[in-house]
Amino acid sequence: MNNNDDAVLIATDYSNVSQFQFRSESGPPIEIEMIYKGSKTRLRIMNSSNDIVTSPAAVEACYKVITASCRCLEGKINTIRDLKYSLAVPCCESPDRCHYLYYNCEPQLCDACSAENNVRLCWSKAANKCEKLKKDDGARLKETCRTDIPLTLQDIAGLVTDEYDFDALKEALNIKDVLLPDPEDSERKKKAMMLMLLHWENQQAKTPTKHALKTILESSGFAHIANKLDTEMKSDVY
Repeated sequence: MNNNDDAVLIATDYSNVSQFQFRSESGPPIEIEMIYKGSKTRLRIMNSSNDIVTSPAAVEACYKVITASCRCLEGKINTIRDLKYSLAVPCCESPDRCHYLYYNCEPQLCDACSAENNVRLCWSKAANKCEKLKKDDGARLKETCRTDIPLTLQDIAGLVTDEYDFDALKEALNIKDVLLPDPEDSERKKKAMMLMLLHWENQQAKTPTKHALKTILESSGFAHIANKLDTEMKSDVY
């Protein structure tokens, strides 16, 4: 944090947790907790009142935390190869989904997460102020600047696995009125996934791209599948 951020570090009993209190002239102090979980860091507003967590003071506190976090990560880019970072909020309706937030971009939040009294909207407004979350930032995935890489049958085949939620993937890909094999065993589940991906590809108005499919998978809680496509995308971009 900068010295003028009016942030105070709060002592905790855990080595992987940091807590900050932000003072503001426009409202009560805002407390934010950072929990470090390996490659992910969870940010949580600790105030319980909806009036507080959706206030301008809370948005400003979130903005300062996001900016400081990005500044810290930027300092690591030259020493950690292929370091990438992004900001996502978990969906309040589906625990397996998340919404990615960027600077100066309309948030892709669902209706429930866009509600005025929802803390997710607070983080979205904060992200919208942070220039370090630009989509074309050097720390963004490089493929966000290359959204025109066509999706191939080989790409789709490389994603097929039996480690996924059948109904959740069907909903994420918006597959309706399509006869699919019952996922009774591993092979049937793989076949069902292949058919879903092919149907999704066929129903696209424009030529489907790797980036488009990757975005859907990541935002729907299928990052472990999207990562396979990410590997293929890196070979095209770098």
